[in-house]
Amino acid sequence: MILTGAEIARQRAVGTVVIEPFSPDRLNPVSYNYRLHRALKTHPSAAADTHADYGLDEGVIPLEGLVLRPGREARGYRVPRGKLKQ
Repeated sequence: MILTGAEIARQRAVGTVVIEPFSPDRLNPVSYNYRLHRALKTHPSAAADTHADYGLDEGVIPLEGLVLRPGREARGYRVPRGKLKQ
């Protein structure tokens, strides 16, 4: 399902769409802008083995930003949290 920005706002008002925290200035004509959370997980080595049992390094993106390097796996989280109620 694709919703316009106006429909996202309407569905949020009636409780069908949940976006928390919500900011009206993040609405676009056909989408809602998410942003990256400051928590970031990175793989400790350059080559990730999906079958290996290892932990990810956890860190925080500094306020001045962070440069991600090619060939390194990084996992971020989006803000806000969103879902559709059934």
